[in-house]
Amino acid sequence: MASALVGKVSGLLFPLLTVKGKALVLIEEPEAQLHPSAQIIMALFLASLPKLCNCKVVARTYSDLLAI
Repeated sequence: MASALVGKVSGLLFPLLTVKGKALVLIEEPEAQLHPSAQIIMALFLASLPKLCNCKVVARTYSDLLAI
């Protein structure tokens, strides 16, 4: 579980480190292949992104956990 979550988070975070100014970040199914508890952690991470990188985040998901 941890390695899948770390891979997903680093895959999202590293490109965002190069964003200059305000950006719109579109993320498709960030919960794919994550355990339900990792989906909750992913949701918390996505919620922190706007403050972290001065961006707006739009995510498309089929996960009830992520949508809540």
